[in-house]
Amino acid sequence: AGVTHLRSDTGGAIVSAQVLIAEETPRGEPYSASDQSATLLHELGHALGIPHSDHPFALMSARNVAVSLTPHD
Repeated sequence: AGVTHLRSDTGGAIVSAQVLIAEETPRGEPYSASDQSATLLHELGHALGIPHSDHPFALMSARNVAVSLTPHD
């Protein structure tokens, strides 16, 4: 429900990031405020250069279920 587009310089440093968060599901149902907030936090992590976590309960998990930072992040 979100995506982050990064732009890096030739040295690999992030110079800009665009974060997009969906307001509704593909079926047109609105995402809850807590879902949108968790997605935004996850995508902002990517904007800071943080990759996906292998831990299933981390905010940075590819299939995020956390709503805030966890000890696994």
